[in-house]
Amino acid sequence: MIYKILWELLVSLVAGSFVGLLVYYQNNYKLRMIQAKKEVDEHFFAQLRVEQKTWIERRGRIVRDYVLVVEERLMYRQFPLTQWNKHDQLIRQDVDAETLKGLAREATRLIGELKLPINTRVLTGK
Repeated sequence: MIYKILWELLVSLVAGSFVGLLVYYQNNYKLRMIQAKKEVDEHFFAQLRVEQKTWIERRGRIVRDYVLVVEERLMYRQFPLTQWNKHDQLIRQDVDAETLKGLAREATRLIGELKLPINTRVLTGK
């Protein structure tokens, strides 16, 4: 009787320690896999960078728009992952007064040639 109890106790201890070891190794394996994935991610993201080109363009004839143009693309080491993305941002607008005066004179002359009943004083400001 006592041997039977000791035997069951020994079997339960061995089985319990085996299950405990199995759970420990499973958890240890999962932790190692998570750590390995984290290291791979850190290595990958450390190699990513954004390549940029920037310049300023002048656009328009009458109203000059100064536009900041930025082109960007995502790179992994020396390999492009995306196409160039272009972004425009208006910096400043300038109006050329001499050009505006010349256009007003030309419009007044053309209206005069058409013989239309339009008040040219509104256009010239006189």
